[in-house]
Amino acid sequence: MTASGVSQPPEPEMPVEDHLRPSRRPGDAVSVLLVEDNLGDARLVEEHLASGYGPGHEMTHCKRLSDAIAWLDEHHCDLVLLDLSLPDSRGLATLQQLLGHAFGVPVVVLTGADDEAQAYQAIQSGAQDYLHKDAIDPLRLARTVRYAIERKQWEDSVLTNDEHLHRLEKSEAIARLCEGLAHNFNNILTAILGNCELLLARIAQDDKATRYAENIQEAARQAADQTRELKSFCRERKAQPQRVDLARFLRGLAPLLAGAASRRIDLNVESDADDAWALADPGELEQVVLNLVQNAQAAVATVAPTADGGQGEVRVRVRRIDLASAEVGHPDTVPAGSYAVIEVVDDGPGVASDIVPRIFDSFFTTKGGKSVGLGLTTSLALV
Repeated sequence: MTASGVSQPPEPEMPVEDHLRPSRRPGDAVSVLLVEDNLGDARLVEEHLASGYGPGHEMTHCKRLSDAIAWLDEHHCDLVLLDLSLPDSRGLATLQQLLGHAFGVPVVVLTGADDEAQAYQAIQSGAQDYLHKDAIDPLRLARTVRYAIERKQWEDSVLTNDEHLHRLEKSEAIARLCEGLAHNFNNILTAILGNCELLLARIAQDDKATRYAENIQEAARQAADQTRELKSFCRERKAQPQRVDLARFLRGLAPLLAGAASRRIDLNVESDADDAWALADPGELEQVVLNLVQNAQAAVATVAPTADGGQGEVRVRVRRIDLASAEVGHPDTVPAGSYAVIEVVDDGPGVASDIVPRIFDSFFTTKGGKSVGLGLTTSLALV
């Protein structure tokens, strides 16, 4: 297996016009993995790519599928050129095995046989395109590489948009259901709480009965809190974004956060950036931070108290970050750039890996009956 930048070969008999070369931004480099066991064919592909794509590309050559898979597990490339007849694998199984390791990377199949059926099956199996080796020339190869990369990027973009649309439609359907449930449930709780007040006045001299009635009242109030969470999830409100000084925003929110915190948990609000601003609706931003802090407190509350009765710390801070490249996240990827970040960090046990994919799902909770499971769902919708 070899990997090297390919130098410019001698001028081809029919030079490719500069305006026919694939367009790309200055400084962009195209990295191609060629999986081909025939050294003559590999050399020809390298020459055609250098001639048709121009300077600024890199070719990595593997002779065996196992070598290509090992390379992909450790490196990234923009495109794979794959021969289906290799010493350690033949046919469509070659493509299927490679796709299991080329996550998000377009694959173009190279075939020496004039087998349209196999080429069609390869595309159906996940390849972006196919090329007959005897029909490759610099312009066709360059154009195929460019179109395969752009088509894969477009497909990923469409898939992401479809996921957003599905999540939005699902949230809207759940919101309509919640709205009706919250309204009916609230009417029932109003009757329970009202009767508890009347009952407590009548049994004031009976300590045991008073204790039972207060337990009923407290449970009803907890249920009312969860109903308000449901109604908040359902409520349609037009956002009113404005320029928010995040450090000042957190300082103003600190008393509210402290009032909601358990006495056993240390809550610290701080700022590492006094020049961090965001265009946001202050009310929505407040709800998001409160939801995150409540989650953090619930996590810390699961930790056994120390000798002095403390359970841990929740830290809320604002800071600035600069991303040199896109950062993959859930549910969205964050593009490169400068950002203001509000962080909520706690000393809790953390989130189990099998739970992470579900934390934004509506009604998903690890708190049993103490939460409806809409805090993070609502926060994601607001953000």
